[in-house]
Amino acid sequence: MVIFHPRLKTVYGYLLDPPGVDLEDVETSGNDSKVLELRKAMIDTAPITAQAPHSSGPSSQAFEIYDLSFDELRVVKRIMNYYFGGLEGTSFSLAIATNQLGYKYKLTGYTDVQVLVELHNLLSKEKNNNIMIERWAYCKNVVFAEASPLETADQ
Repeated sequence: MVIFHPRLKTVYGYLLDPPGVDLEDVETSGNDSKVLELRKAMIDTAPITAQAPHSSGPSSQAFEIYDLSFDELRVVKRIMNYYFGGLEGTSFSLAIATNQLGYKYKLTGYTDVQVLVELHNLLSKEKNNNIMIERWAYCKNVVFAEASPLETADQ
């Protein structure tokens, strides 16, 4: 299940039901086995728990894909980065796909693991009244839980 990906936006707007879109439908790689391996890794990902991330952190993969322009007249090769992890208490995983633009911001003094641990600590201190998930039109079929897994884990 793909919730957000740069290719979900078409010339006519966002797809009507993107959560039902398979990764193979939005990603075109010169090596199709890479897309299938990524999809399998996302499905088989162990859920992220309320504990702080281990040193390995969420999973990530990067590989070269063919990006078709929205008018479908040009093809560009780019490297896409995929970051994913399981959602505690569900059978879902969350993934973010970003293209590598040739520049990166680096937080000096922090490693990737430290940033993830700090983010986890901040989120675990927050309660539902401070965290809001936007109900975008293209996510209308998403069911929101009554309580956050982080909140129920603290009790």
